[in-house]
Amino acid sequence: MTDTPMRRLQDLPGIDDLELKALMKPRLADPDQRDDHPEVDAATLAAFGITQDQAEETDLPADWPSEFAKLHR
Repeated sequence: MTDTPMRRLQDLPGIDDLELKALMKPRLADPDQRDDHPEVDAATLAAFGITQDQAEETDLPADWPSEFAKLHR
């Protein structure tokens, strides 16, 4: 176990601003409108190091629980 404190999602780069924007425009989270909202990809890239498209292309681990494998990604 490390001594690194856990971070809240809203503390990650760009997430807090994006959350406020998403409250005003719920369609911001619509995967079909991804090209219209590049700030979402910018936030995921800054926070997690990958874009939404890269995340979707990633293979799930073989031991991933089946109820999670069926979630929309």
